[in-house]
Amino acid sequence: MASPDGRLNPAIDPTVLAREFRRSEETFRREYLAEFTDSIEGWISPTLLDQCVVRNRSDLPFQPGVTYSAALDPASRGHDFALAVLHKSDETIIVDKIACWTGTKSAPLAFERVLGEVKSNPCELRNKCSHW
Repeated sequence: MASPDGRLNPAIDPTVLAREFRRSEETFRREYLAEFTDSIEGWISPTLLDQCVVRNRSDLPFQPGVTYSAALDPASRGHDFALAVLHKSDETIIVDKIACWTGTKSAPLAFERVLGEVKSNPCELRNKCSHW
């Protein structure tokens, strides 16, 4: 359901909405009016992201006793369905695993199938993720 925040959440102060509109009309439309926009600006700049990448390192081995979190990015409009498994070490977030599922026009991804793989058997996911 898409609806402007002012209607769904009347607790948002109108002065906040006005300030955000002045900051960036395109961002305001996307974030507060639930509109799709054609922004070419990414959330994280490539330069900043590049500083966080450890070159020539693949998946990290599973570590017993570590608390892991997972983030899912469901496929939409022909993109991959992605899963990232990560943990926190001191104040650093470390990405341990990345998995993705790719559909085709003739065999599109079934959301339920991918979610079923993620939920039903963590060991199977470990195998899918480069023998984790």
